[in-house]
Amino acid sequence: MIEPHSLYRKSGQRPGVGMIVWPVALLASLSIVVVAAMTPWVAEGPRAVIQTAYQTLCHQRADRSFGVGGTAFAICHRCFGIYSGIAAGLLALPVAWKFGNALKRYSLIVLCTAVAPLVFDWGVDVLGFWSSTGFSRFATGLLAGVAGGSFLSLAICEGTKPRAEPRPQTE
Repeated sequence: MIEPHSLYRKSGQRPGVGMIVWPVALLASLSIVVVAAMTPWVAEGPRAVIQTAYQTLCHQRADRSFGVGGTAFAICHRCFGIYSGIAAGLLALPVAWKFGNALKRYSLIVLCTAVAPLVFDWGVDVLGFWSSTGFSRFATGLLAGVAGGSFLSLAICEGTKPRAEPRPQTE
């Protein structure tokens, strides 16, 4: 079981790397979402910089993106859901602590269950059975992102335990 104290300093121990890694990962994921959503409200120059920066993260089709006043976000519905879900999964760190063993034990089942709706939604659209909606793209991306963010939280907890202070050298 993951110990909740793994991110917090205990007397006689240096802080674990998780005290740095988790907030940085959370800040990065939140920044991706917030900056992507800012495009309708910034001037043309900064908007172009944001759109260019996000080209590696998303196809950026305007017809498949949220938007305000005719200006699309820098990422599509599905990517917006994925990145929002990763942030939500990282925020769910206490849940990862509580269910850490179950998440590890059933990780393949959890991941497949979370990603299957996304693949199905994408597949039926690509095969022409029906056209996915913005809501279905966002919701399936969000589900997959939450699972990914939860596993990222778990990995941070597991891989960044505090180290004991080095003992002073005696002669």
